[in-house]
This record gives sequence, C-alpha cells and structure tokens, in this order.
Amino acid sequence: MMKERCLNRVAFVLMFVGIGLSPFAKSDDAALWSTENQFMHPYSFMSPVVADEYIYLSMFDYQSEHGWQGELKKFRLSIDGQITDRNGEPVFDCTGKLLNNARSFWSSSVVNQVVENDVSAMLEVKGSRQLLSNTGDGPASLSALPEDMLNKIPRFLGDSMHNQPRVLDYGHQHKGTDRRLLIGTNAGMLHLFNDAGNTLDEAWAFIPAEFLSRVTASPPTEFHAHQYGLDGEISVFHDDKDNDGIIEADEGDRLWVFFGLRRGGRSYYTLDLTNPDHPTLKWKISGDALDGMYKLLGKTWSTPQLAYISSHGFEKKPILVVGGGYDPQKDHESAHAAQLGRAIYIIDADSGAKLFSISSDADSLNNLQAPLTDAIPADVALLDSDQNGVTDRLYAADTGGNVWRLDMAGDFSDWRMTKLAALGHTQNEASAGVRQFFGQPVIARSVVRMETGKQAAVEVPADWVLLGSGDRAHPELHDSVQNHYFALADRQVTPYKKAQAAASVLTLDTLQKINNTGLVADKANSSSGWYVDLKQPQEKIFGNGYVVAGQVWFTSFSPADSNQLSSYSVGTTQLYRLDLQSGLFSESYPGVKLYHDQLLENLGIVYQPSAHQLWMTGVRADADDNNGQCSLVGMPLSDAIKPRKISEYQTEY
Repeated sequence: MMKERCLNRVAFVLMFVGIGLSPFAKSDDAALWSTENQFMHPYSFMSPVVADEYIYLSMFDYQSEHGWQGELKKFRLSIDGQITDRNGEPVFDCTGKLLNNARSFWSSSVVNQVVENDVSAMLEVKGSRQLLSNTGDGPASLSALPEDMLNKIPRFLGDSMHNQPRVLDYGHQHKGTDRRLLIGTNAGMLHLFNDAGNTLDEAWAFIPAEFLSRVTASPPTEFHAHQYGLDGEISVFHDDKDNDGIIEADEGDRLWVFFGLRRGGRSYYTLDLTNPDHPTLKWKISGDALDGMYKLLGKTWSTPQLAYISSHGFEKKPILVVGGGYDPQKDHESAHAAQLGRAIYIIDADSGAKLFSISSDADSLNNLQAPLTDAIPADVALLDSDQNGVTDRLYAADTGGNVWRLDMAGDFSDWRMTKLAALGHTQNEASAGVRQFFGQPVIARSVVRMETGKQAAVEVPADWVLLGSGDRAHPELHDSVQNHYFALADRQVTPYKKAQAAASVLTLDTLQKINNTGLVADKANSSSGWYVDLKQPQEKIFGNGYVVAGQVWFTSFSPADSNQLSSYSVGTTQLYRLDLQSGLFSESYPGVKLYHDQLLENLGIVYQPSAHQLWMTGVRADADDNNGQCSLVGMPLSDAIKPRKISEYQTEY
C-alpha cells in the first residue's frame, strides 16, 4: 500500500510539474547555432577546473540522436604547464580544439581515432543507478525514483553550458582518497561522480521534481529546441572543523552545496553532502512560493556567495548573498524596466530563511529600501575591508548599467545603499539602448600616487571596482550599444556613516576615456577611473576578469556575422590586458590575442606551488609544439611572481 501511494504521488507530480515553466529557450547561447551543421567540435564556455595534478574539462555539443549533450574529461597537468592525456600525448591542437584521439583518464576505448564520451559510455553500461528526487513528504526527504521510471531516464550526460564541475575532496579515508565531482546539466539532473583515478562512476543523480517530466520525455527532434535546467554555477560550503582534511559528520564537519537554475527557473536548492553517499535536501527557495518571501526573485542567474556578517550574531553562521536574478521579460522588451530581479537577498545558509533584502519595497525590519529599478542577474562582489573575517561591503551591478555599493557594517539598521556609478548611457546615447551588466564586479585595493604640484604628491587609497558591459542574455545580437570595460575608483574606503554625504555618482563624463589606440582622451578625469573603447561595436563583455600584479585581464566576445552563411564560427573571443591605475597598455592595441570560434566567459587562474608558476587557463599560449599540437594549460604569468623592487608593485593597504 505504501509503495502504491508513492507511485501515485510521483504520477501526480509528473502531471503538474511542467505548469508555469518555459519549455524552450528563446535566446541565450542556443541562439549562437542556427543549424546542427555548425557543431564541428564540442564547445566550452568555461575555463577548466584544476585539482592537484589533474585538470577537468566540461564541454557540450549537439547530436541528432540525443540532442544537446555534455562531456566531462580528465587530463594531467604537469609542473611545466603541459596538459597531456592518459598516454602522455598533447590534448589540444593550436586552435584550442580538443584532439579527437586525446584520451581522458576515464576513456576505455578509441574507435576510428575518435575517443568516446567518457561519462555517457559509463552510464550506458552501468547496472543500476541511484536516482533521487524531492517528491517525499518532508523538506529534507529525497526519494528514490520507482523502478518503472528508471528505464525512462536517459543514460547520457546532459549539456552544461554555464557551470563548471565542482571537485569535492573528502580526504584520504580507509578506501583511499575520496574525490567526487558534482555537475548540473540542462537535462535537469545534478550528478555526483566518484573519481577513482582511471575510472569514473556515478554515485547518484538528483532530479528536482520540477524537471521530472522533462527528463522522462523523449528528446525533441527539432534542433532549436534547447532547454535549460540546472544551469547555474555551484557554490560549496566546506567546513572541516578539525582541519584534518577529512569530512566526517561525527566530528561536526559539514559540506553543503548551493545552486540556482539560471534560465531553468526561479529556484535555489541546497543539498547536504556531508555524507556524499546519502545526500539530503536542506532547503529550496522559489520566487513562485505562496508566502511571497522571494517575490522579486527572477531567473536565478546569480551564483550564491558565501559570507559572514556582523548583524544579529551571524559572525560565525554562514549566510548567502544573491542578486535578484534575470527578468525574462527582457527577452521581449529591451527597454523594459524590471519587474523581477530588482533586489539583493541575504539568506540563512542553513535554513534558507530570508534574513534581509534590499529592494524598492518600504523600509522594514528586514528590508532596506533602495531605488532599484533594474534586475541584478550578476554575482555580487563581497569585501571584508578591515580583514576581520566579516563581510562589511558588497558591490552589485544591474541591467540598467548601474553599479551599487552596500555598506554592511554593524546591525542591519546601520546598513546603507549608495549608487557608485550610472553607466547605462549618456544623453547622446539614449536612443541606442542601455548598457547592461551581467558579470561579477572585480574588487582591487590599491594606493594611487597623485601629483599635487611640481614636486609634491599624495598617496590616495582606492577600492577599484572593475566590470564590463554586454547583453549576456542575447550573445548573438549585433546591437547598437557601445560596450566598455570600466575601472571605477571608489575613494570611500571606510564605511559610510548615516549622516555622511555620498560621493558623486560616476558617469562616463567623469571617467578617463582610453581609446583603443592607447591615447588618453581626457587626463583631467584620471582620479575617478577609466573606461576603454572596444574595437568592434558588437563586442560584449560577459565575465569579470582578473587583476594580476597591477595588470587587468579580461575577455570580450563578438558574435559571428549572420550574413556570412558559409561561416560556422559562433564568434570570436578577444583577450585584453591593461594597466589597473591608468588603463594604458604597452602594445599598439590593448587586445592580446584573438580566439576564433570561441566564447570564453571567464578566465581561470592556476598556481602550481611545485613549479612556482602562475597560469591563466582557458586561453592559449603562442608557442606550438609537437608539429602543431599545443599542450600548454594556457598563458604563463611569469611577471606576476618574479622578485621585484617593492616600488614596482602597487601598495596595498
């Protein structure tokens, strides 16, 4: 009788789970491919993940048999920065494409010089699978799917366009090193894999109830019918109480994971993976919930950021900070003021309870009123300005081109929201559309030496906020908006006091313009920061970039020309490097290199202690080896770790 009730409940869920969901994507990255023929190779928008001597690469493509599907590969990273396969051979060609015969450590066979899809090959022969969903009665209950449903679940890995695998290290236990890989897919599944060296196995997969009907349905035959599911980045709370490198529940250790759905929906999920073989659902929050606690939550693009705050005794209790998300109405009306997403939420990481919000709603005990009119899909940037272990400031950027600063010192009643910059457009640009921010701001702290006379100077501290503009929701569009990369100098390096006047809002007119020829257009505005003109009007910036040894590195993306019907390229990525304080560059152009048929959203930074070397991953070095096969992990940043005079580095405070 109990089993029968369980089956009936699952059937009931399957009948109604699809209501209210958008079944097909109307834009985003799927729009970069107009035909299946464009998929000449697998794509990856994210930089690879490095753990110890291994590098994990997630890719996706389209095949008629299964539709959109993903791949997950494991290679070796040597001390000299070489990426090699299990046979010690190079992995990439010099255009950045994965070589057909590059064997992952999990590959068991090569047919006609083509390596199999490692994960899908494992799933096809796996005897039994543990498939879980939140169809149980309790909030922490994960139920195993009934036997008659298991055969309906596809045995291949769905595509992961916008999230990287997360490496979960449980330490060296009685069975050896316990390393797990966690990855979400647009098929609507979250997989946990066991990496046992040369073999990979699926421990379990979690299917949120809202995606059960999608997972069990036949794959669509139309090429354009791409769907989004668990496409949000994963955050990890790793709490090893005794610092012994082993996660053990009986010692009070904790390991929780948090993820949103990006275009897949308006929900955030949190799983307790302290015992990786017995996961539990800690909580789920949704913008569609009847209690209205998260009524302004849009599509959950913003990656949960872990922090500790001083308000109400949360110095030792983890909290999450997320932007309000993406308003899907932007897909239809480019000038639309957001109804959803115009908020920032502070969430109890343990319970999912809303602690505080910042929105246009009236002031209350847990809401700070702020004039937010545009969605905040980007990740927020957190800062512990006095390095006491507690976050006291954050920066957030919205789809109206605004950059916001939130001072979080003291209790919630002392918090203050100010606008740092309004960069959506100038008066002359108003008819061309609005610049939008989708990438997380970068915070770099420095002291700027400013001349006050012929023989006098003063050192002025500044918190630099760096970010670039570009419509991430529509990467394929050739719109009329002129995008820029901005470096904003926030001179208020201490918390704002209640009665203190806020600094003037930064605009394009108050920033120093750096032409792409290297010429400074207006030196008079150098104290406020700078922005650089991108070479092509269709260039967009999606990621956040990095600051390394006083140099700013970031990438842009230019979609392929739709008029070039013979071209199968999705577009080009351009790598830039400029000086942090001045925006200037030593070469004739700030762009370091072009990468064709590639969209790289974010660079990766890897440091190898054994080799004392820093690498930028996701991009390729210029050097070729082995007859045109390029195996370097990326671009070496040797200048960043060379011993230098202290005067050659920016002073940190």
